[in-house]
Amino acid sequence: MKFSHKIIAVSSVLLLASTCLLSTKEFLTIESEMNRTLDESVTTIVSGVSHTIALELENKKALAEFITHQAELNPSHENITNIIMQQNAFFMIGGITTEENKLFKSDQSWIPASSWDPRQRPWYIAAKNKNGLIITKPYIDEQTKKP
Repeated sequence: MKFSHKIIAVSSVLLLASTCLLSTKEFLTIESEMNRTLDESVTTIVSGVSHTIALELENKKALAEFITHQAELNPSHENITNIIMQQNAFFMIGGITTEENKLFKSDQSWIPASSWDPRQRPWYIAAKNKNGLIITKPYIDEQTKKP
């Protein structure tokens, strides 16, 4: 092989090696930047969703406190029934139980078992002890046995 061919071969190998090294470096730089951007995006989304849920929960709490206050102002059967029916636009289901176990419910198709006494449920006892609104973790429904 002529010397000039050797020079061309070595130059080609060096050019190929340089191109591979630069391509690998660029790939690693882009991969790192994409991972950083993805992490920032996920963090931003999670933060936004968390903030939205917190605001929604605060709004629901304020609404529940307002509904409770309205029921306290006029505890007549008609008023409480109206309040429960109106809140359906804001809550999936709702109800009020009196100390005498008088139940007002928004879902008239739900018929609790005769042995069901909400005053014995942990959420009722906690709210009574606090004398105010409480937020619980999801719990197993007594009738459906589902959360």
